[in-house]
Amino acid sequence: MPRYHLNVHDELNPAPAGTSAGFETLAAAEREAARTAAAIGLHKLPNDGVCQAVVAVSDEHHQRVTVMTVSMRID
Repeated sequence: MPRYHLNVHDELNPAPAGTSAGFETLAAAEREAARTAAAIGLHKLPNDGVCQAVVAVSDEHHQRVTVMTVSMRID
């Protein structure tokens, strides 16, 4: 049974934009969180000059263990 899951939130919608299938180890979940954060930074252009997303790793009790924030701003 997976012990860790990713939850992605964007700046426009406080509800989760997506949840991963799950990971057996924290290290695997953190690696995928980093990949997800990088993908958001590469593929999502800022709306109105600002873009922010949060990728959180949660455990089997739905407690956040790690949080990565991606933000971009065009001046």
